[in-house]
Amino acid sequence: MEFTTEPYEAIQFAPALAMAMLESVGIRRLLDDEARGIDPSLRNLSTGMAAKAMIGTMFTEGVRKPLYRIGDQYATAPVDKLFGNFVEHRTLSDTNLSARLDTIFQMDREEILWRIHTMLCERIGLSTDIYRFDSTNFPFYGVAYEDYSDGAIPKYSKTSKTKRNDLRQKNVQAICDGNGLLMTTRCYDGNVSDVVMDMDSLDFLAKHIDCSRSYVCADCKLCPAFIGKMCKFLAGYYAYIHILVYFY
Repeated sequence: MEFTTEPYEAIQFAPALAMAMLESVGIRRLLDDEARGIDPSLRNLSTGMAAKAMIGTMFTEGVRKPLYRIGDQYATAPVDKLFGNFVEHRTLSDTNLSARLDTIFQMDREEILWRIHTMLCERIGLSTDIYRFDSTNFPFYGVAYEDYSDGAIPKYSKTSKTKRNDLRQKNVQAICDGNGLLMTTRCYDGNVSDVVMDMDSLDFLAKHIDCSRSYVCADCKLCPAFIGKMCKFLAGYYAYIHILVYFY
């Protein structure tokens, strides 16, 4: 019996489905349009395509891996069809992908996420008048990096979710809709209080939603500053909004 081998091109189903969604909703195109205002150079691997490649790897094996050696995960994939006519496997290098991340970093990421959420909801027909926000933190295990142009500086705090108060951390606040979809998120210094992040989220929502028909759910430490902000909402400072707050 004789056997023959032939080279083939293939990609796993889950990454293919995720990347197809990014294309059909217009998320990849949105990132490319925004990137042109920051880096107008023509590149073989565009910013949107780089984001698509990185997001695709999140659906490979059901486990979270460090974001490196992305090209290895597309070793058998037709990368020219997935990411552009001039893209080769070596184009998906850590150097190229990190450079595209630098471009994304310069975007208004809060607004970009909000627009992506809006596009997705319009595409699949979802709507909601309920909004939730909450915060968490994550530790840094590596050597301290001194360039924090985003204003979010890893700092020591006694509020580590992982109980590793010996490590520096960043805080992050996320806003989700009533369907559980992420609407936007923002990073903060490692020792910023929940109250500051919650008040920022209220200000952000007031500029983006119809306050007259919306419900906002949050948990927050009881403090005069947050109560004052809440009273401004209830008094019509931002029109009208209903706030459900769980105090602890």
